[in-house]
This record gives sequence, C-alpha cells and structure tokens, in this order.
Amino acid sequence: MSHFARVDKTTNKVTDVIVATKLEIYGYSDSEDWFQTSYNESDGKPFAQLDSTYDRSNNVFIPPQPIMSTTGVACTSWVWNSTSYKWEPPVAMPSDYNDSGIGTERILYAWVEEERKWIRHYSSDDIINNLAPDWYLERVGISTT
Repeated sequence: MSHFARVDKTTNKVTDVIVATKLEIYGYSDSEDWFQTSYNESDGKPFAQLDSTYDRSNNVFIPPQPIMSTTGVACTSWVWNSTSYKWEPPVAMPSDYNDSGIGTERILYAWVEEERKWIRHYSSDDIINNLAPDWYLERVGISTT
C-alpha cells in the first residue's frame, strides 16, 4: 500500500490523499489525476497534503505557504526553494537558534511577517519559570505589573 494524492487538473491543488495500491488507482476512471507521494519523504520531497500544489514539471508537492508569523498572517515574503523543497524566509533564522537546549540554553525565535524579522521567542515553560523578559511578556499580552 502506498499514499496517493488526487490533483485537480485546472488548479494543480491536492484535493484528496489516500492509502491504496497502484492497482486500485489504475482502476479509477480519473487515474491520471492521482500521483504517488512518500509519507516518510524518502524521496526527499514533501508529502502531499490537502491544498498543496503539485508542480508537474518537477514532480513535487509544494505545501501551502507557511502561516508562522506571531500575528497569524501568511508569510507572503517567504519563497519556495525548489532545490531544498522548503519555504524560506527572506532573512535567515539567527544562528544561535537551539530548540533542544542540549549543551546550552534553549533559544527559540518566531517570525514577524509585518516586520520581516525574527524575534526571540520564549516557551510556556520559560514563562512559568520566569525566564522570559518583560518586553516579551508585554508583546504577547501578559501583564508584568
């Protein structure tokens, strides 16, 4: 059994992702609209997801543009890298980013689309343990007084 994505002919958008055999797919009247996708990304390309776009010439599923901004808006400044198969911000994440905290303190960042920059981000554990500075608490709406 493999994963297959149905791609709309006119928009190239993924409309369905299923688990099936190739024989089952070949039995569909619209079998030419189904493309195999790798759940574990063993081919190095992103797994198809609903609303991703299929790039037929490069045989790759492009995920929707990220919505990672601290304000919840789409990251329209990010561009698709067709070599690494990832959305990339216009400014690289700071090199001291460390989400594991192994060997040093845990350092997180969040993207602010409107300002086109990364800001230092603190986890809920950081806030509970009083490791987040006042400027951050105020920015995320936590009273410091």
